Amino acid sequence: MPCIGSATEPVIKQQIFVVFRFDDFSTLSETDIELKVIAAFRTNKFPLTLGVIPFRARDVHDPGCRDFVALSPDKAGILRDGFRDNVLDIALHGYSHKRRSSGGQPTEFAGVVYRRQAEMLAKGKSFLENAIGAKVVCFIPPWNTYDVNTVRALEELGFTILSAGTGGVAPRNSKLFFLPSTCDLTRVADAVAAARETRDSQPMVVVLLHSYDFKEVDKRRGKLSYEQLCNLLSWLQRQEDVRVVSIGAAARTVSDLSARRFLFNRRSRTLVNHLPSLVAGRMQLYLEARGLGVSSAAVLVFWGFYLAILVLACLCSVLLALSLFSGFVRRARAAACVWTALASIVVIFLFCDSLVSWRGLTLSCIVVGMAIGLWGGALYLKPRTISGTSSIVKERSHYLC
Repeated sequence: MPCIGSATEPVIKQQIFVVFRFDDFSTLSETDIELKVIAAFRTNKFPLTLGVIPFRARDVHDPGCRDFVALSPDKAGILRDGFRDNVLDIALHGYSHKRRSSGGQPTEFAGVVYRRQAEMLAKGKSFLENAIGAKVVCFIPPWNTYDVNTVRALEELGFTILSAGTGGVAPRNSKLFFLPSTCDLTRVADAVAAARETRDSQPMVVVLLHSYDFKEVDKRRGKLSYEQLCNLLSWLQRQEDVRVVSIGAAARTVSDLSARRFLFNRRSRTLVNHLPSLVAGRMQLYLEARGLGVSSAAVLVFWGFYLAILVLACLCSVLLALSLFSGFVRRARAAACVWTALASIVVIFLFCDSLVSWRGLTLSCIVVGMAIGLWGGALYLKPRTISGTSSIVKERSHYLC
């Protein structure tokens, strides 16, 4: 009998990689919650990547602050113990975490000349390596903001990993590994579920957390309790297709964490960030492999959502024009002119801000759609003869009365 082979492709077992990145560790940070979080990861035998500020400014939001606090021996001891037990993966989190100017987006590095950036990075790296007795190869920029000079300085100083946000810069020829944060603690389960739906064999989830995310530290901004974190880690332990790793281990294990993969995801994430959370759903909660169609899906959802708003606003304003200006053509056209001018001002004002939100885009679609609809209604009411008398004449006679 002839041998009949299977035409189906071999099934590739998926492994979802999850990294937890805990920022802002310093002498002035919340030691109590930090120790509890480290203990929770130690209990579950999970690694935790800790972003450490070597010389923290007392007021990180004051560009003129000159009071810096170096990492204390006690805090350095916590790092050494965790590193020795393979619980902590240490990353440099800026130099002092002080913003460089009071206006615009907060940043410590973006816009700073190359020489000064290299100086801060070198001093912070050297101090931190001496404190823990090991090499530091991962950099986490404060507020996730940096520029091309930062990338250049990192490569020159021997860093191999950059973990910021999904909107940063990444020269295509960069040798760095890029692991941007993709979600917070409240979206981990959603991120895992979304990653399971992809054809990627190694989706990456990078979870960003701070001390103020815990209700025990900040009741107003806190997103979950310490107990909920413990429950989350226990849940991850039971997921056979999930592997919790440090940033360093991810760089050594995951097949592609290149600048090209980062840029592919940045295009999609830019669109997703301009959608309401209810519409975006679970899109882009993980780092997708290149070429699997995420960009196409994001484009369809983005344009579909805003086109629907535009069309709806247009239809509503057409009906409004027909009901309010029936028989009054000049009034309809005057209203359309006034609204078009107003819509232009609104759109220009909103787009003066390069960080326009989904609310701004929604408002822009509404006012532009209404302008189109008013003109459509005004054109529909164009002068036409009815029983030998034009509508313009009727309108003039109305004014005379």
